[in-house]
Amino acid sequence: MRLINNTNKPNDRMFKVLNDYGKNTTVYIASAFFNDYKTLLKMVDEDCEIFMVIRLDMGTSPDSLEHIINHNKIHIRFFTGTSFHPKFYIFQNQAAILGSSNLTKSGLQGNQEANIEIEYENPIVEDLKEIFNDYWNNAEPLDPVTLKNFKEIMKGFSNPEPYRVIEKKIGSHHYDNVGSDDKANKESLYVSTFKRAYQLYLSKFDTLITLYKSFDLRRYPEIPLRIEVDRFLWWIREVKAKGDSYKRVPVASDDVIKGKLTELIPEFMSYDSDYLDNIVVPQYLDFVKTFATQENISNLDIDIFYENLLNVHAFHDCFRFHNGGHSTMKEYFLTSNTHEKIKSTISYILFNDKEPYQTRIMNSIFNDNYKLKGFGESCVKEIFGLLNEENIPVSNGRTIKSMEWLGFGKL
Repeated sequence: MRLINNTNKPNDRMFKVLNDYGKNTTVYIASAFFNDYKTLLKMVDEDCEIFMVIRLDMGTSPDSLEHIINHNKIHIRFFTGTSFHPKFYIFQNQAAILGSSNLTKSGLQGNQEANIEIEYENPIVEDLKEIFNDYWNNAEPLDPVTLKNFKEIMKGFSNPEPYRVIEKKIGSHHYDNVGSDDKANKESLYVSTFKRAYQLYLSKFDTLITLYKSFDLRRYPEIPLRIEVDRFLWWIREVKAKGDSYKRVPVASDDVIKGKLTELIPEFMSYDSDYLDNIVVPQYLDFVKTFATQENISNLDIDIFYENLLNVHAFHDCFRFHNGGHSTMKEYFLTSNTHEKIKSTISYILFNDKEPYQTRIMNSIFNDNYKLKGFGESCVKEIFGLLNEENIPVSNGRTIKSMEWLGFGKL
């Protein structure tokens, strides 16, 4: 996590953070007030698609809305009244920003604000996505007629409570602060963007596999090639792509990436690592045997099941988000989900051949009948990547950052 509070430090301004993250991704914004249309246009110029929920009130500019309402990459919904007051920004597969900054010129640049940058793998991001989904499903789409009425109301307005006039002319559109009970469409906003992002990742990984194979070198011939390439990407993240260095790498051609691999793959082959050779690979082979069948999964003692589940790195690393580390993480996971549901969901991800794997993955991320608390998007995609027989690769935060460092672009 990182604090962002609009000081004079170059990397501590909200507009700089939004510019850094707002490239080649999907952005979800909940902001009570809005008047900085230029920031959004800059994001879409950098190939972003934006979903935004705002409040129609004195803090929102009709003129700024006019600049973006017809843009096909910017989707706007709204509430009226005074209760809608959040400020958070979610950048798909990258990070979330939560705090006090509205999407206004003063909120992003001038005011003293307090915002927290949250890693995308943090379970809090999953909660924010659900909250935004709920906002989106309950908010009203902004259309030209509504905007015209809003602009007329705000023109030269002197009443200290314009929301009363807004609600009379536009309608009363409030968010139920108790929360919506209708979760049937909870996944609707994310499914299409998830499909697109996941398919892009698989396509780029396929290119990486082809390039890797062209060197005709194997470090671990006893495991599938996609798993060896995953270990190669782990090594890149640990040794080469440290910190935020992956963010500064421009998109490269296949020839340029192959040129980088010419040096990296031989170095990886000779890299001395007791962890890779004597821990990770043997653990993987045992993991495959342990979760080889539905019957194995069903018969496992839940403590043994949990210990094996820690072979999923995205799950193992969630201990960072629990006070007390692994012990409290285990307690949370095993008490927040029934043991039956844990085993049932993992079996469903791996073995339900009646549904395409994409459907199983999406259901395990978005559908409450399958979704496990504390086992988020990266965990679901990784466990499937580790254990499937369809040769679909691992996808998690580590692999994505390593591939971006290689030059594959935002994934």
